[in-house]
Amino acid sequence: ASTATCWSTWSIAPDTATGVVVFYDGSSSLGTATVTGGAATLTVASLSKAIHSLAAVYRGDAVYEGSASAALLQTVNAAGTSTIVSPSANPSLFKQTVSFTATVGVTPPGAGDPTGTVQFRIDHADFGTPVALSGGSATSTSTNTLSVGPHDVQAVYSGDANFYGSTSPVLADTVGPSGPVIVAVRDVPNDQGGRVFVTWHCTLDQPGFQIVTGYRIWRRVPNLAA
Repeated sequence: ASTATCWSTWSIAPDTATGVVVFYDGSSSLGTATVTGGAATLTVASLSKAIHSLAAVYRGDAVYEGSASAALLQTVNAAGTSTIVSPSANPSLFKQTVSFTATVGVTPPGAGDPTGTVQFRIDHADFGTPVALSGGSATSTSTNTLSVGPHDVQAVYSGDANFYGSTSPVLADTVGPSGPVIVAVRDVPNDQGGRVFVTWHCTLDQPGFQIVTGYRIWRRVPNLAA
């Protein structure tokens, strides 16, 4: 899988040889490893998706001359990914501003940091433009235009040169009505129960956010009291 950890081991005869071995990917050096017991091992995690021509060059020591191995063709495939999407609030209220975050993970034994973009979808339609993946996650633009009711949300990761794309499971996001909520009722003193003070909150009634233009309040009186 792309950028997975790979071990390259070359044996050197006789096993009393010492010194170092330089490992190559084509003409590019991957690093060096010390010869121990007639073998040298180098661990790398940077091979891209491609067919790589790997070789080892023994530098020799005070007793033994150097030598070079034949080339080994190593195929590295793209790594799989998985994507999940999560909301900033669920359930949310009508006209509440929400956003969605996609997290892209790499399927073992693959490793590394995927790049590319994520396209968010709401109710099977693209929501906004693709967002660049950064540090394994991407966040959609914010919105407060979702209607009351259930919505299907998904994130589609595009993939890149080393990682396959993936689509998140459908997230069931719910938007509820933003009706006012009574938070306190207290009596007006000395009027024999004629009036009360009522306190309420409503997300649609905030400074600079005038959707509600008025309220009506009914007082329910039990029949016997009436």
